Amino acid sequence: MPETLTATPTKERLIELDVLRGLAVLGILTINIIGFAAPLGAIYNPAVFGGHEGLDRWVFYVQDALFDGRMRGLLCITFGAGLAMMIERAERLSQDCTWTLHRRYFWLAVFGAIHVVLLQMPGDILFDYGIVALLVWGFARASSFRLVCAAISLLVLVSLYDVGETYSDQVEYEGMTALQALQDQGNMLDAEQLETLDKWLNSASAPGLGIERQQANEFINEVQSADTWLTTSKVFSDQMIEALSFGFPYYGLSIAATFLLGVVLYRVGFLTGQCSTRTYVLVLATGGLAALGSHLQTRLWAQTGFSDTVFVLDYIFSATYEPLRFIVALGWVSLLILSLRWLGHTIIHRLLASSGKMALTVYISQTLIATTLFFGWGFALFGQLSRAEMIGIALVIQIALACLAHLWLKQFKRGPLEVLWRRLQYSASSRELQTG
Repeated sequence: MPETLTATPTKERLIELDVLRGLAVLGILTINIIGFAAPLGAIYNPAVFGGHEGLDRWVFYVQDALFDGRMRGLLCITFGAGLAMMIERAERLSQDCTWTLHRRYFWLAVFGAIHVVLLQMPGDILFDYGIVALLVWGFARASSFRLVCAAISLLVLVSLYDVGETYSDQVEYEGMTALQALQDQGNMLDAEQLETLDKWLNSASAPGLGIERQQANEFINEVQSADTWLTTSKVFSDQMIEALSFGFPYYGLSIAATFLLGVVLYRVGFLTGQCSTRTYVLVLATGGLAALGSHLQTRLWAQTGFSDTVFVLDYIFSATYEPLRFIVALGWVSLLILSLRWLGHTIIHRLLASSGKMALTVYISQTLIATTLFFGWGFALFGQLSRAEMIGIALVIQIALACLAHLWLKQFKRGPLEVLWRRLQYSASSRELQTG
């Protein structure tokens, strides 16, 4: 009977993966900070709140082209690489990793649920990653060709779903605006039509910047008036419930696809610096073109005043978002691998690697700091800052956490939450070996 897999020795860690994971977990705050400091709609539309002119507009351009979905994708890629490493090591040592992986992802989902419910993080990804990993990790032993085909199929489904959602929004918008036009012309609407129109105008999905700005201001007032943990939880309850639904099918399928591609990218050595310089340069150039393409779409959108009723642009964005964000994420991988190859282990690489080794601790710490700064029970800065100011605070938090992680690892092998996660993951394995 094969032995159960035990913890990976620290000396077997790969700095390339730690650096990539560090950039991802720190870079995620570049987007999450908007959700902490402002209404959720401001993440995707700068005209809703936070400023959309001057420096604020350029900050949004950078966020949109280089970070939105890209850092989440990069983290998911390294997550898949971690799975591939565990399976590879288990096979090399003739150990069984089945229950170890089950415990690993189960406890990750538990951390995510705690993150959402107790720490009030409505945009958590840990719960999503844990649940999806529990569902798909068994497929990671399939051939790379099959994994690539499965991942591409899933990404196509996600894009089709997104396009379908855009079509549904367009049909609803046209129907509701037609009813509103009839009402404005003095025509009498029946009770059902009036109720439908009123419900749509007061819903979060109603397009129109005027409506969205009004809803954003109302939400800001609610958050600012919530001066206790309990009242703040009530204000964010809808977002928290959505976070614990793991976004199926959109986010669930997207995570699964990127997760499996991470397995393949690890196998071929792309994530660990084993490919040729020419390969990384070509991928970096492709990622740059993808970022430029995304930026040009956003510039076109900006010319409409960031209107959310220009459905032609919505269709283009829906169809291209998944492939563009993944290609840009690969561009980030190439940039970091090339920088390691050409510059060596600089202080920036060491700080990123330290953050990557303590990714769970850093991710949770971001939430603790941000909620204390922005929520009513803390310093109540929610809805008080421009987009550029929010990013400035995010940059300070990122640098501070990277430095603290680096200092911590000079004294300890792992971060505090990483130690807890490993004990939960491997303690049962140790007991099995002792009693087996």
